[in-house]
Amino acid sequence: MDDLKLLRDLGAELEHQPPATLARQRERFLRARPRRRWSAWWTAGLVAAATAAAVAAPVAFIAARPTAAPPPGRTRPT
Repeated sequence: MDDLKLLRDLGAELEHQPPATLARQRERFLRARPRRRWSAWWTAGLVAAATAAAVAAPVAFIAARPTAAPPPGRTRPT
């Protein structure tokens, strides 16, 4: 039962109204129109492009060169 008393006390503390400064700040935040964050989208796009290039370039270089010499007497397929 002691846990329930602690929860009840916490609930009683949370019921109080916030200070006036926090209430004004909350109202101002809710009234403000949402801003578009173009820089975040550009940054995410650049990071995605750099990641793709970092993965694709080594794969392309590795795939372009043969990994083992053909056995003697055989020609390399074209």
